[in-house]
Amino acid sequence: MSDSYSDTTEARPLVVDDDRVTRITISKVLNKAGYAVVETDGLEALQAVVPHYSSMVLMDVMMPEKGGYTACRELRKSHNHQDLPLLYANRFE
Repeated sequence: MSDSYSDTTEARPLVVDDDRVTRITISKVLNKAGYAVVETDGLEALQAVVPHYSSMVLMDVMMPEKGGYTACRELRKSHNHQDLPLLYANRFE
């Protein structure tokens, strides 16, 4: 790949989930793959995403105070994050 997200040494995925166990599990998998992961809950996500901090976002869709769709819409409104890759996740019980 030729894009900047293909280098795991530079990629810093942000894992956003209100469930701490889920965040840790996803983070461990990405860490083993060589990524420097940042994890947060939904309320902190918008403050955590800055250009030098995260290269992509893996976000839970269903969170109690601010859902993934709402948080991503707010991210897209920001001029710095219009091209930020977003991946939605949801856990069914």
